[in-house]
Amino acid sequence: MAHETAQPELLRRINTSTILSLIEANSMISRAELARRSGLSRATVSNIVENLLASGLVKEEGIGDSQGGRPPVLLAFNPSAWYTIGAELVDLEWMFVLVDLRGEIQKRAAIAITGHQPEDALNTLIRGYYHILDNFSGPILPGIGLGVPGLVDDKTGVIKSAADLGWVDIPFQELVEKELPVSVYIINRHKAAGLVEARYGEGISSSNLFYVGIGSGVAAAIFLEGNMLQGANSSAGELGHVTVEPNGRPCPCGNYGCLQQYVSGPAMATRARELIRSGNRSMLEEITDGNLQLISGKLVCDTATHGDSLALKVIREAAGYLGIALANIINIINPDTIVLGGPIGRNSGELFLGPLQEVLRKRTMSHPLAAVRIASSTMGGDAGARGAAALVLAEKVDLILAAEDALTL
Repeated sequence: MAHETAQPELLRRINTSTILSLIEANSMISRAELARRSGLSRATVSNIVENLLASGLVKEEGIGDSQGGRPPVLLAFNPSAWYTIGAELVDLEWMFVLVDLRGEIQKRAAIAITGHQPEDALNTLIRGYYHILDNFSGPILPGIGLGVPGLVDDKTGVIKSAADLGWVDIPFQELVEKELPVSVYIINRHKAAGLVEARYGEGISSSNLFYVGIGSGVAAAIFLEGNMLQGANSSAGELGHVTVEPNGRPCPCGNYGCLQQYVSGPAMATRARELIRSGNRSMLEEITDGNLQLISGKLVCDTATHGDSLALKVIREAAGYLGIALANIINIINPDTIVLGGPIGRNSGELFLGPLQEVLRKRTMSHPLAAVRIASSTMGGDAGARGAAALVLAEKVDLILAAEDALTL
């Protein structure tokens, strides 16, 4: 229910957001029904609706059934009123998407980064931002969402650590806002992909979703009662640094035996090389012409789909370690859905499911295990960018009102 008492500007934003959310959630709705559902007066609703109509966010569309008087004019959300941009940094490449207000992708672009330093990523991001806007005529929200690797403080926009890039305490949000005329919203890329999964994918009907992103690292997005858990300092979801081998492989985080040292793409590539050097035969030798450094996690998964016994062994081992971690997650938070995503989970998750479920049956309490469904992500390779754009869409009312206020100054 909307509020009738607050500071005038805050009150306007709260009530506008409430009314717009109601219109967005219904295919068509009348002003009277908006007043009834929001608890606001009809005069307040009428004023807000007129402003929404003027901004193009809402349109009048059709006539409702009469309830004894004049038939009401029905209102509908207009997803084409504004657009926004999201971008994901993965494998030294920015993936960009331009989406409408429902998060539907209108345009895509991918631009390679030519270096490993933060300034290289920043310069490419700026170039890509203007590239995707080229020849696009729709109104753009003054915001951009970014999905980036590593541990991210979403309150400050600082990348606290991104081990695979060697970045520590990079104030990336501040750097971008100095170069682009927009507000910047930043999040771990796997959390961004999890957000898309919760809104549009396998988790759309889930209340308690656990999304696992497997790529160059491992991270999770946790949704409890539909809300993403961020934690006390934005660290929730660092599944890759759960210990699965107390005296195991060293991790760049300083610990030993972290999950990502056994399940990530680079970890699987390392394990495949170990097995081959120990005398095991594999298609990977032929594919790489004996140059084992060319083996990647993706290549391991690809050869596993063709029945390569060594690659399948690597997958089974990785699934075993993932099962240990997820068994604890299931027992602790009792999710109803677990989704495997990221470049490895999305494209090769089916290879994990059999051995993973076998481990879970052995290590998980039967009651919480009975409630969980495990699936591979159905979203594409731009899920992280689309999820980053969703961060901007969540702030659309404030951004639009601020943009319109600026025009009247």
